[in-house]
This record gives sequence, structure tokens and C-alpha cells, in this order.
Amino acid sequence: MSVFLVIVGIGILMLVLSKDSVVISIGIRSYRGLYQGGLIAEVALVILFLILSLRDARKKNAAKKEEREQSADRQKLEADLPVNGRLTDVKVRELLKENASGKWRALQDAIGGLAAQMCQMDSYQERLANLLTSNQASTLGDTEEVLDQVEQYICRNIRKVLNYMTVYDPASQEDAAALEKLIEECRDANQEQLTQTKEFVFALTEFLNRQGDSSQDTYSLELYKKLILDSIKED
Repeated sequence: MSVFLVIVGIGILMLVLSKDSVVISIGIRSYRGLYQGGLIAEVALVILFLILSLRDARKKNAAKKEEREQSADRQKLEADLPVNGRLTDVKVRELLKENASGKWRALQDAIGGLAAQMCQMDSYQERLANLLTSNQASTLGDTEEVLDQVEQYICRNIRKVLNYMTVYDPASQEDAAALEKLIEECRDANQEQLTQTKEFVFALTEFLNRQGDSSQDTYSLELYKKLILDSIKED
């Protein structure tokens, strides 16, 4: 567009500089018409140039704004889901809720299944804590650490899904199908640990119920702990 502006401007300038010869050649009326036509063309090109420039500027500003928003979202996600740090179950549930009610509403039920598993894990932790307190079994406090590690395992699994929720496009059927499969795999892996956790809590209950029995031993309890911790390490 700027090239046309320059060409028309040069044409008008040459027309003015060679006015006498042009008037002699084509007459004063034709000269005036040619000159006015050149001015009109120049003004029209200037207006068009300004309109296009304004449109381009708006597009660039919109692109920069979107980039800033995406960068802010990435920073927020990184802060909420640290790679090496401890994950907060409350924050993970909040992110699941945001996605289920927002861009991934189509997979709301599947996402809700992951949130329900986190609530189930909280329930096991609460029951264990109450069990230890009511039996004054402070020496078994390390069992709570086992459940805490299981919770972190579940949070890390869900963190992977949340990261894919960020990069997948909800408008793409292919992306939606891929995410749904990831959610299902995550749910299955979490459920396996929840099942082992439930068995561990009941094994601990039986152990406490045998307090004072001559047949009491900690073998089965330690075995459950080892199985749980090993399965988490393997994954």
C-alpha cells in the first residue's frame, strides 16, 4: 500500500513540475482533471492505508493480549502444579472444577470422577487419623505418611491430565477423545491405589483389634505398606 502512495505522490509532483508542457499538450481542463484525480486517488490511498494500519495494529494488540493471557495462565498453572514441589489437593480439585465448568464442560462427568477419587482419598485419611487417635496409637503415625504419599501419587496423576487440558483444544474431536482416554487411564490407576489404601486401613484396624493377643505381629501391616509404596515408585 505504501508503494502505491509513493507512486501516486510522485505522479502528482511530476504533473505539477511539468504543468506548462502538460497544459500545452492536453489543455488546461484536462490538466485540472488529471491533477484533481491524482489528489483524490492520493487521499483515498491515505485513508485506506490508515484503515489497514489501524486494523493491523488492533490485530497485533489482540495477539499480544492473548499471548499475555496465555502466559499468565501458564504461570498460574506452574504455580498451582509445581513440577518438583508438593501438590495441594485442594488446589488440584479447584482446577478440576474450573475445567469441568469451563472449557472442558463436555467431559464434566469424567472429570468429576477424578474429583470424587480425591474426596475418597480424603475420607480414608480422615478415618485413619480418627482410628489412630481413638486407639491412642501414636506409634503408628508413620501409617499416615503412607496415605499422604498415595494422595500425592493421585495428585501427580491428575496433574498430568490438567496439563493436557491446557494444551488440548476442546473444539477438536480428536483432542477431546484423547483427553477422555487420558482421564480414564488416570482414573483406573488412581482406583488401584485407592483399593490398596482401603485394604491397608482395614489391615491396620485388624492389627489394632489384636492388641494384646499373643499371635499379634506386624508382618501383614508392613507387607501392605511395602506393596503400596513399591507400586507408587514403579509408576
